[in-house]
Amino acid sequence: MMAARLPTMTAPRPDRSRALQCLMLGSAATLTGCSFDTPPNISVEEVKWVTRGESTPPFIELSVEMMLQNPTDEPIQLETFEYTFRTDNGKPWKGVWSALRTLPPRASVPMQVPAIVEELPGEDVQKTGWKVSGTISYKAPGRWAQILFDTGFRRPTHDFRGRGDQIEFPEVPAPTQDGQD
Repeated sequence: MMAARLPTMTAPRPDRSRALQCLMLGSAATLTGCSFDTPPNISVEEVKWVTRGESTPPFIELSVEMMLQNPTDEPIQLETFEYTFRTDNGKPWKGVWSALRTLPPRASVPMQVPAIVEELPGEDVQKTGWKVSGTISYKAPGRWAQILFDTGFRRPTHDFRGRGDQIEFPEVPAPTQDGQD
């Protein structure tokens, strides 16, 4: 008598070529969209007095003056500044500011972001030291970078910081002899 032969059960093999294709596609997207972009260069130049608020306690609006430079051959679309500004004697002020600007290739562009600080009684604001630090988010150039940005997988940022020992005030013209400006 012959024994009946039972069919053998084997686990299905994964399609290795399909897995390799997915791995290569993922690597290409990561490398072209994430690793090779160059962020904009940011230098904080100075802080200028803008106006005194009509509030209690009194606040002063300042302008943080920066120079942004695009070192690449492609335009860089700037998105959002997120930063903290502080004077030597004051509380930190956190700001979020939409950049709404595209840096042209190989160009430098001045930009400003606001800062609000409390005016302390008896303090000479002009001689107050300050520091600012934060990040700017931007869209890196290239098709893959745009796709990754739009889908939320990658939002590149770049840090910036600056400090100084005084706040620039506008020049006030001296009154003339007859008391008129």
